[in-house]
Amino acid sequence: MFDGLLINFALLIASMCVVSLTYNRVEDIESPSLRVWRWYLCVGTSLLLGHTVPIGHGVLFDFRAVPIALISRRGGTFWGLLAAACVIAYRLYLGGEGVLVAVLNVLLCCWWLWWPA
Repeated sequence: MFDGLLINFALLIASMCVVSLTYNRVEDIESPSLRVWRWYLCVGTSLLLGHTVPIGHGVLFDFRAVPIALISRRGGTFWGLLAAACVIAYRLYLGGEGVLVAVLNVLLCCWWLWWPA
């Protein structure tokens, strides 16, 4: 159980380091082409985090919502919802008893980050 969690966390950190390499200059933050590449990297990271820790039948623990939260925080609501839709579709494909909780987790994570400070 601990091994899956550690592998999942290591993949998350490594892939977020790769995403951070796309922020070279201040002008790069608003670049449309780099936004698309960051979106691809974050969604790919969320789908790559397949080393889940099964808690129960169909209930999985992983860090798939973290890249979605980061892309929605940096990219805005459009990119966050687009990325969340992809991850939600994949989680619905996986199925299990924890599908509703996983979908709510991704949506709540994105909604909380959009909330004004």
